[in-house]
Formats: sequence, C-alpha cells, structure tokens
Amino acid sequence: MVFGKADVERGARWVLLGVLCVGSLVACTPRPETAVYTTFPVDRNESRSEGCPGERPPGVAVFAEGMKRPEPATGPSLTLTPEAAAVRAEGRIRVWCIVTTQGEATDCVVVETIPYMTDVALQALAKQRFQPAEQDGEPIAVDYEFRWDIRWPDAPPPASPRGTESTPPTFKSLPKDKITRPRHVSGPQIRYTPLALCNRVDGIMKVQCVMTEEGRLQECRVLQTVPYMEQAVLRVLEASRYTPVILDGRPARVRYTFTIRLVMPKEQ
Repeated sequence: MVFGKADVERGARWVLLGVLCVGSLVACTPRPETAVYTTFPVDRNESRSEGCPGERPPGVAVFAEGMKRPEPATGPSLTLTPEAAAVRAEGRIRVWCIVTTQGEATDCVVVETIPYMTDVALQALAKQRFQPAEQDGEPIAVDYEFRWDIRWPDAPPPASPRGTESTPPTFKSLPKDKITRPRHVSGPQIRYTPLALCNRVDGIMKVQCVMTEEGRLQECRVLQTVPYMEQAVLRVLEASRYTPVILDGRPARVRYTFTIRLVMPKEQ
C-alpha cells in the first residue's frame, strides 16, 4: 500500500483521535512487538551530568503518591507530525518537567522519545497550562513525568522490499552472492550534542537512506531514535560518502538501513 500526502495527514489525525490514549498524559500500553523503547533511570537528576541546565531546583518535590496531580487546564494536545506518520513512529515519549504553582511546565527534559516527535512534545508542553499539583490542599511545584504511549491499530502491508520503478529495493532483499556491501569513504564523525551529553543518553538509532550509484545518501528517514541526537546523526549521514552497492558488477541504487549504537564518550 502506498501512502500519499493526504493519506499520511488522514493517518496522523486518526492516530491522534483514535489511538493515542492520553489520560492525565499517561496512556495505554503499546504493543510490545512493535513499540521501540530506550530506557533511562526514573529520577532526572540521577541520569544527568552535574551543572547542566534542566536539573531539578532545590525545594521542588518529585511528584509522589498522596499528591494531587497537575491536570491540563488549557492548551494544545500532542499532534503527530507528517514525518512521524510516514514512518509509522510508535512507542513511548517521556518528558520530565517542573510544573510550577502557576501551572506552567518548565525545565523540561526528554528521557525517551520516538522519531520526529521530540520538538513537538516540548512545544505542546510549553503551550499547555495546568492546574498545579497540590499537597494537603496547598499548591506546590513538582517534578512531574509526562508520558504518551503511541501505537498504530494495525500495520499496513509493507512496501515491496524489491522496490518499484520509483522506489529502489532494500539492500537485504538483494541476492547476497551478487552484491558488494558499501564501505565508508569520507564524512564527519557523529558527535554528542550538548543536551545529549547533559542527559547522558545512549541507545540505538536506525536510519534508512537511499544510497545512490555514486555512494551518496538521500531521503534519510529515522526509524528508531535517541533523545537529542536525531538531527546530529542525520547531518552526518547526509554529509558522508560511501562506495556504492555493487549488484551484478554495476553500481546500484538501494534503500540501506544504518544501525548506529550511541555510547556516551568515556571522557564525559
């Protein structure tokens, strides 16, 4: 099944209305066979480098049992981006924010995310207003985890791995005895962003790109992501050069999936 722009937009609206379950921004459980998770410690301060912006200020309590939770008062809901809908991004988004006594979400830190949705989640929280948390009937500022679990109701038939006139085949679909795997020739190294260093993130990213007959990468799409590293990895891939895939002795245009393991630099 081929999705056009209108199909993607309809799919995005349908997911938000019919599948994205949000109750106090804590949602239904995704299907384990399709949801992709990157897991981090629960306490934001335990998982962060010292001195980085976004640490929990002194005197702000972690939301706990017995407190009245902050409830949305006004503001937009989370909207799935066309890019996320196009790759059927699925899984969990977790963001820690300080919810002030004025009902604002500040100092937000993303600890888990799905492709193409990090900025959208942060923007939605910045525009949202809340009834503040309460303890013993008094408003208090709390460190609160917002969570969205996003899943699609069913999977569409996958695109043909062997490709079409307009869509090149996947590398894995080609006969192994007739192909030569590409090799990295040139390009920058992946460097951790300041926010990724601050939050000490790690995990696996998967990115599918069209590799041209000249060994260039085009039309890269993130299939699995790590907080604060999405754009940095895309920039490196798009600036890199490879030897092309050789099929039956000739360079071939293929869809190639890169699996990139991100590990915090030891010196940090």
